[in-house]
Amino acid sequence: MEQGYLRPWVGALICAAGFVGVFVGAALHERLARKKTPQGLTDFQAYLFGTGFVYAAAVVVMMALFLWDHYRGTALQGFLLKPTGREVFLRIFGAGNPGEAQYPLLALDLGLIDMVFGAMLGGFALLLVRRLRRKAKGDAENALLYGYSFPRKRPLDYLKTELRTLRRQVPLPEYLLWWAMRAGLVYFAVTRWEDAALRLIFIANLCASFTIPLVRFLFFPKLFFGRINYRVQTLLNVFTFCGNFLGHGLNVYGKIPEYDKLLHFLSGGLVVFIGCVLIEGLRRGKTLPRLTKVFASFGFSCLVMICWEIFEFCTDFFMQNTANQNWTYNPSPDMLFFRLFGQGAPLPEASAVLDTNVDVIFALVGAVLCAAALYGLLVLSDRRAAKREAEKPAKADMEASASA
Repeated sequence: MEQGYLRPWVGALICAAGFVGVFVGAALHERLARKKTPQGLTDFQAYLFGTGFVYAAAVVVMMALFLWDHYRGTALQGFLLKPTGREVFLRIFGAGNPGEAQYPLLALDLGLIDMVFGAMLGGFALLLVRRLRRKAKGDAENALLYGYSFPRKRPLDYLKTELRTLRRQVPLPEYLLWWAMRAGLVYFAVTRWEDAALRLIFIANLCASFTIPLVRFLFFPKLFFGRINYRVQTLLNVFTFCGNFLGHGLNVYGKIPEYDKLLHFLSGGLVVFIGCVLIEGLRRGKTLPRLTKVFASFGFSCLVMICWEIFEFCTDFFMQNTANQNWTYNPSPDMLFFRLFGQGAPLPEASAVLDTNVDVIFALVGAVLCAAALYGLLVLSDRRAAKREAEKPAKADMEASASA
């Protein structure tokens, strides 16, 4: 098969698809939710579902093309393509370091970048269109966000309030586990100080273990970042513990070949729950339907999958002697993916794309399972809330009769 070339207009089409997809996703959600919310969607709900629709669709299409290539021996993902030098990415950032060896991944990653960029523009355009529509109708109830107001508290009182919130949201055993993991990261950073790469990884993850407390203490509660639940830090610490403490510190990556894939599976699911908590903080008291909350959380997980692969691609592209995406990958027939799905009919050049796609597949499976679990948890939570509301009048009547 002859090697083709990247066409600049293909990126423009992908960007346009991401832009239009936001409006399509919002329109579909409006049609689905019309029976339960006759007044229509808020700007926030439309934005969440529209962008989530694009990110989820991008991952699903990526996986469909990969599986078709895997079993049919085709090259739909463009791993045989070479850049012409006229691509916007290459004109802005240069040709990169790895050179010819990384070209098989270039088409796939540039396509993801174009899709995310188009979805971002589409999301802003959707908010603008809905704002202009509301302004024409004189409707201000469905605005995305309201005006910010800063708390009139002294810094010491604000600090005391945040400490009480931390104790309420995070149990003491869980909080002690935070510090146990941080102590372990400090130990590994000190004992492996001579390895500059590992030292940087341990220090970066140690800083990440303070993300939510720092964000909460630095931002006022009326701002979005000041409303994130402290439990998000526990979810982040689980990923840090599995990926850095176990993976690099105890060298589980070297001892268990498939550990990286299992970690992608775990991260795909954890990010669904993180996305749900972030949405809860951003909605500013407005009620969100379960479908919106679950699908937006799933779309957020898909966005993180895409952004992580883009981050690895950029790291390899701009830094010499790195291969985060394994563009020199030579897969073993004993790997877990081959044992589950068979070896198919891959072309030799497709090995560079295999690692990236398999990472996303495992993350996608984890996200789907956790999205289903999240929906079940939300159903149980709503039923318990409805039961408590139904019991309130009965308790009030009993208290009134007892006082009489």
